[in-house]
Amino acid sequence: MASAGPVLTAELANVVRERLAPITKEWETAVNAQTSGQPVQASSFIPAGVVLSTKPTIAVTVQNGSVVLSGSVPSNEARQSIVGAVANFQPRPLRIEASNLTVRP
Repeated sequence: MASAGPVLTAELANVVRERLAPITKEWETAVNAQTSGQPVQASSFIPAGVVLSTKPTIAVTVQNGSVVLSGSVPSNEARQSIVGAVANFQPRPLRIEASNLTVRP
């Protein structure tokens, strides 16, 4: 993964987008419940009882063989899911920089 062209970056972005889809769906379902006055129920990626305010978003860039993830997700489980998907990508990234991928319900 020494040089990352636009195709590789697009493939990685697609992997992240696919992994983010169920997280976003759970977030939207929980926000709808929250908006109607119901407490947020625990799900795979949303902790119970949190106040949701930030829609999950992730940007993917590739620099010198390292994948840089930035944005926000609603839980550590969601963050681990995204980082795990990138770690399993072939060819494997030399490094995954996820310090700017924050947890914000």
